[in-house]
Amino acid sequence: MFFRLLLVFTAVPFVELYLLLEIGSRIGLWATLALVLFTGVAGATLARWQGFAVLSSIHASLERGELPGNELIDGVLV
Repeated sequence: MFFRLLLVFTAVPFVELYLLLEIGSRIGLWATLALVLFTGVAGATLARWQGFAVLSSIHASLERGELPGNELIDGVLV
């Protein structure tokens, strides 16, 4: 199990770095940086939106007198 995790935590960053360099060589430095910035902002916006939706769901469950078990799991996964 340790070796699988080690492989994942080392191989994934190398693949990501390779893809960034390859994309950068094809579309240019500034376009690549803009793409990275855009995906970062889009990901943060989506995570925030989903986080607020989970909080709303937890609040609704508590108002109904139910335990928000699934909602808490959703929150952790977001």
